[in-house]
Amino acid sequence: MKKILSLIVSFVIYISMTATSTMTFGYCGEPAMAFGVEWQEYTAVVDYPKEFVEKFDGCVVKAVEIASPDNFENHEVNNFTSITLNFYNEIGGEVFYSQAMTLSDKSFTWTRAELTTPVTIERDKPFCVGYSGIAPSIDDGCFAVDMNYNDENNGLWLGWTDEESGKQIWEPYTEWYGNLCLRLVIEGENLPRDEMSLDALYVPASVETDKAFDVTTTVTNQASNELSSFAIAFTIAGHTDTIVADIVPAIGYGMTADVKVNGLVCSESNARTAVDYKIVAVNGNSEGKGTDNSGGRVYIQSMPEGLGFVRNVVVEEGTGTWCGYCPMGIVALRQLAEKYDDGSFIPVAIHYNDEMEVLSYLDIANKYFNSYPSALVNRDTYRYGVVEPDPELLEAVYLFAKEIPAYANIDFQAVFTDDSKSELSITTVSTFAVPTPDRHHIEIALAQSGIGPYDQANYFADFAEGVEMGGFESLGNPVSISFDHVGCMLKNAGSLPETVSPGENYSLSVNIPVEVMDKAKDFDIVVMLVNNETGAIENAKSQNADSLTGIGMVSPDGCAQIVAGAGCIYVSDASSGVEVFTPAGVCVASERGTDAVTFYLPAGFYIVKAGTVVEKVSVR
Repeated sequence: MKKILSLIVSFVIYISMTATSTMTFGYCGEPAMAFGVEWQEYTAVVDYPKEFVEKFDGCVVKAVEIASPDNFENHEVNNFTSITLNFYNEIGGEVFYSQAMTLSDKSFTWTRAELTTPVTIERDKPFCVGYSGIAPSIDDGCFAVDMNYNDENNGLWLGWTDEESGKQIWEPYTEWYGNLCLRLVIEGENLPRDEMSLDALYVPASVETDKAFDVTTTVTNQASNELSSFAIAFTIAGHTDTIVADIVPAIGYGMTADVKVNGLVCSESNARTAVDYKIVAVNGNSEGKGTDNSGGRVYIQSMPEGLGFVRNVVVEEGTGTWCGYCPMGIVALRQLAEKYDDGSFIPVAIHYNDEMEVLSYLDIANKYFNSYPSALVNRDTYRYGVVEPDPELLEAVYLFAKEIPAYANIDFQAVFTDDSKSELSITTVSTFAVPTPDRHHIEIALAQSGIGPYDQANYFADFAEGVEMGGFESLGNPVSISFDHVGCMLKNAGSLPETVSPGENYSLSVNIPVEVMDKAKDFDIVVMLVNNETGAIENAKSQNADSLTGIGMVSPDGCAQIVAGAGCIYVSDASSGVEVFTPAGVCVASERGTDAVTFYLPAGFYIVKAGTVVEKVSVR
């Protein structure tokens, strides 16, 4: 999962008679641990990028604050006290200013050193600040870090001499340790005031039309004075509201806060409504600045209360027999398919570069999977990204996705076209609850179980990863197994009309060859309604081949299509009359003279006569 860095920075400000102010700047939070070795000297450095020197051009660094490391045996003590503070022109460059500094002998305590000669920050001269050290003993540390892992590559660089080559090596280590606990005390007459960035804005997955809802923002103070409030303008369905959000407690420079914004309303029902937003005031100052990322656009789904459909969740997992960590995904799909067997969890294993790879799924694999195993949840990368298929994580994402009401539903009926069972005739029916600006198409997948056995690489063998993994920890590497839910075919079955109306049924029929699978024929039919604009699967339905009612009478071209679903039977053409009978011959429904009709009936078997077409169907 992707980690989010919250920069935590202490803040000090005062106003002198000359309007000069002072602030404390750092990428770090409070010290969380320390590291260092007694046999090798390391240099730890904070790198200040172009954006920093441009913002503080002309200001001076008058002091530096550094947190003491600790001792492994006695965490309250610091034995590494004498250091030399160094300023560099660049990582690995020459020192242009240095000064001795004595750290506190109490661990994780901040020590401030006033610079004998303040260092001026210049726009065209980025710089780095750090110090070197060899730990006094194996139990001592040299460098206190905050463990706020990130990939910004500013807060901690380490340099050392390679013993074999004698070359100096420099690498960023914020992904391992977070940020070095070092802060600059900056003084200037033109420090930025009333500036902020809007780093993220999270909207609900679905809202009720005409009912107030909240959004959550992530904001960072980019000014020397505290950030206590901001005003944000929202434009939804042509209507603009400006809402003031208070930040309690106020935050200092570089500090980040999650702030809830209350009282937004969407007055239109739509599957995808644009929400435009922009910061328009900071601390009540309309001249206050929002950085470049202070505005943008997101989309919400808005439906009246109680409207919408139950959402089924398709999980497509990228895997391969060569992938030693892929048993994780095998276990996740197996466990969740057994636990959620009501049809709401629809697994498909997409194999790559092994015996079960299929050409029709390669586009999905190449587009979404950069590492294996990985998983897509309804191909909704906007909400979920690409997920590591850890069983607990995947279950949590599935449960969240399942609870979001769907604006569209899809159902289908499938029958074999003849006794050879070499071809399926599939008729789908799609229905929409609210308008949508997007176009859609239907995709059909066949997912087979019981394939193999093949050898699967298994890095979990003999508890090598130190965790239980569905029994794979007790198996060998490789292990010969059979594979389930293997995607054997993916087919675009056609597009729906460019404009769809709520409440209307949209039917689409296609024939699918079954020869792509081996003789076992233990497979699931997965029908998906896919959004052309977002690529997301808006809803889906699956059915195992064993549950098909048998050989169907395939409707000739130009004749009515008959589809049985959950609690209903849909007939695409009732102009010649439609009658529905129980197996005992009792007529329970009829209609004549309409283009299409839906009969809502109890579960059971029925005989449907529509013009010259007669079919036996099953209502679930």
